[in-house]
Amino acid sequence: MEKDNFIESLNSDFSEIPIISWISQKIKVQPSFVVFLVTLWAFFLVIIGFFDKGIIDLLGILYPAYMSFSSIEKKSQQDKKQWIAYWIIFACYSVLDQLRTSLFFWVPYYYPIKFIVLVYLFWPRSRGAELIYDFLMQNYLSIHKEETEVPNHS
Repeated sequence: MEKDNFIESLNSDFSEIPIISWISQKIKVQPSFVVFLVTLWAFFLVIIGFFDKGIIDLLGILYPAYMSFSSIEKKSQQDKKQWIAYWIIFACYSVLDQLRTSLFFWVPYYYPIKFIVLVYLFWPRSRGAELIYDFLMQNYLSIHKEETEVPNHS
C-alpha cells in the first residue's frame, strides 16, 4: 500500500509538468513511468560516457529551471526555499566542477555520482537541496555573514 501511495504522489507531482503529461498520455502510461524511463536512459548514457557532461548539464538545469519558474507563481514559501537552495548549491557545485580536472580527476564514475547527487537535490520527495542548505550552508553563511556582505556606499 505504501508503494502505491508513493507512485501516486509521484504521478501527481509529474503530471503538472506539461511535457511529461503529454508524453504519458501519448504512450498511455503513468507520468512516473515516463520519468523513470527517461532517468534510467539518461543514467545509462552517463555511465557509458556518451554525452555525459551534456546530459548532466541538461539534468541540472532544465527541470530545476521549470520548477523554479513554477514556484514563483505558487504561494508556497517552502517551494521557493527549495529552489533557491538548489540554485545556491548548484552554483557552488559548478564552481567546484571547474576545478574538477585538478581536484576530482581521480574519482571514478564522477559523472554518474554527480547525476545521482543532482537528482537527490531536486527530487520532489527528498527536498535534498533544502536539507543540505539547512544542514551545511546556512550555518556557514550565518557564521560568516559579516565577511560576505557587500558594504552599502550610498
